[in-house]
Amino acid sequence: MIHTQTVTLAGRETLLLIVAPDWKTPVRQRVSVEAEVQESVTGIQERRSAHEAPRLTLAYNALLRETDLQTLRVVLATLEDRPVAIPFWPDVLRTGANSDSTDWAKRVLAGQINVGWNGNFQNVVVTTGGSNPEREWRGALLVGRLNRPVLRGATDGLAEVDLSFTEDSPWECRAEPAASAPAAWPEDWKLNWRSPPEQSIRSLREHDTLGRGRQTSPEGDDLRLWRQSATLSLQPSSLAPFFAFYVARRGGVEAFVLPSALQPGANAPGGPHTFDAANGRIRFAESDLRLNWITPDLADVRMVVEQQTELEPGAATQEPPAFAFLYRFEYEGEHLHLTDREAPIAAMGETWQPARIEHDRIRQSLKPQNEECEITAHLADVPLVEPFARMELETPAKVEILEMTLPAGTPQTLFTGTIRHARVKGAKARLKAAAFGGALARKVPRFQWSVTCNHTLFSHGCTRRRPGPMNPINWRVSGAFDHQWGDFPRVVLAAPQYPAGGPRPDHYYAGGWLETGEGTTRQVREILDSFHIAAEGRLHLILSRPLRTDQMTANQTIHAWPGCDGEYRTCQEKFSNRENFGGFPFLPTYIEQAPQSLPKGGK
Repeated sequence: MIHTQTVTLAGRETLLLIVAPDWKTPVRQRVSVEAEVQESVTGIQERRSAHEAPRLTLAYNALLRETDLQTLRVVLATLEDRPVAIPFWPDVLRTGANSDSTDWAKRVLAGQINVGWNGNFQNVVVTTGGSNPEREWRGALLVGRLNRPVLRGATDGLAEVDLSFTEDSPWECRAEPAASAPAAWPEDWKLNWRSPPEQSIRSLREHDTLGRGRQTSPEGDDLRLWRQSATLSLQPSSLAPFFAFYVARRGGVEAFVLPSALQPGANAPGGPHTFDAANGRIRFAESDLRLNWITPDLADVRMVVEQQTELEPGAATQEPPAFAFLYRFEYEGEHLHLTDREAPIAAMGETWQPARIEHDRIRQSLKPQNEECEITAHLADVPLVEPFARMELETPAKVEILEMTLPAGTPQTLFTGTIRHARVKGAKARLKAAAFGGALARKVPRFQWSVTCNHTLFSHGCTRRRPGPMNPINWRVSGAFDHQWGDFPRVVLAAPQYPAGGPRPDHYYAGGWLETGEGTTRQVREILDSFHIAAEGRLHLILSRPLRTDQMTANQTIHAWPGCDGEYRTCQEKFSNRENFGGFPFLPTYIEQAPQSLPKGGK
């Protein structure tokens, strides 16, 4: 049988897919904890853990009837990019008095998200926070993606399905070992001699051919490391601690003591009986463990380990300090705190949330105006990217990149700049940021000889001698958004609240601007013309481009300010602000005035 339904996990619409495996063939599982490995020419390795929780894959075969097969085909055809959630089948246990394996505490995986149901998929429930679903069938729920399921006809009435699943979940949907890790390798973890263990030596020696002689030329360090592969057959009571032991070693990062599979008796030079501090400890050589679940109560585990080069006597790890990059985006007073690590990080009084984000090499020089950086991020994790790419953000967005040594180092700023360009391709966006928004690279005159004003309306120069009367709030008109219409978008404000003096004459707000909304929904528009319709008690504003009404609420408040054309007459008659006029209104006409465009060279 098959059961499908849509659930919401971590804020995303997710397909819950319950298709029971056919236990005639093993359920194949991989558990991985990725590590970043750097190796010197002498074979000494530094390994740094890249993950804090294990990743899992699951692959199995299932048999479906024709009706169930059709259901699965429809689901796969309409899946699109939605995540998929499947039960961890080796832990899906049926409660009953005759089976002690049904004890919830004896499961192998402890999921933050769990699923449970009664017979024939009745009363399906999904729980969060690791809580027990309390149903007949129950287990951890893995969230990720399906990898091209293969459907094959078995008989006229049955079909065989190969399902392959890769965990790809946010931190709050992770699954971890359900047991604590033993401090050392237990003696009861025995090898399965049906698959004999193997040992080999890895050497860094290379042999090059020089000339036409018979002998080659050896080069490289004469380091020799033992490598061992073996299979263990474990029941769930032992498998859960084994998982925990692997995760506690952070995959292949931390070394441990392990008996040699092929060297009984006393230690011999170069051929130890036990890989320990004196003889070179062992660690997992590969980033994943491979399991074959023969039944829900027995699994074969294939592991590969390799001897560690000992830098210091007794050192269990040669791991450099872990670090994280922090990204702070700022727009309109709102802050977005992200990290490239998989778990949230508390630093600087904020919680930095995991995100799919990275940056390339930061370009730095002795000239700050040349500092640049490119950031790649997933659109869903940085919501301001998409409106920026559509040129819908009204003011610059800033970004700061910091580096932090884990677990509790002080973050250090690597780069601060303003986003200048965004390019969206599929679900990814590439952001280019420059220090100071590239302003230091522009040549701008400080003041121009001109009959028009050099100041921007309501700037410090415009308000310096009359800060009270020229406070922008004293010139603002506010009203509720009524509607928008016309080829030249006309916005109608109902019940406008004018400053002292009441309604303003027609064209008063021409050249001014309008603001509404907050954060990423904030909108700013230039006002081309204005009309007060006394009979309606409404203010009509003609804008340079339409408002995005889909991001506005009914009767949303709109603020508008008048415009200034920089003329001395306007400054005196409209604003009574001639004391702050920043031009030279009586400049003789025979004196060449500075052009309004930027100069081509010089200052």
